[in-house]
Amino acid sequence: MSEIQPAMTAEQWAMALACPPGVIYGFNQRDEGVMLTHRMAAMCLYGQPFGFTQEDVELLRDWRNGAIGPGHAEWNRSLIDRIAALLPPEKGY
Repeated sequence: MSEIQPAMTAEQWAMALACPPGVIYGFNQRDEGVMLTHRMAAMCLYGQPFGFTQEDVELLRDWRNGAIGPGHAEWNRSLIDRIAALLPPEKGY
């Protein structure tokens, strides 16, 4: 599996998050194809109930390293539901 690159640099995130609510960060017109789509998807997910958080990343890393116990069932269900909400239905689409 190939490595997934970050959607935006720290500088790009800072610029995007500095925009007033409801204003979409203006991407450079030279951005094309997959990277532009990747950046737009990241911005659309940020701060949404169906998006992901740094806490999710930290907990997944802890889980990968065997540091997560059974007490995280609610977070696990939440993460599964958030991922599922972003995908087409398994059947009937």
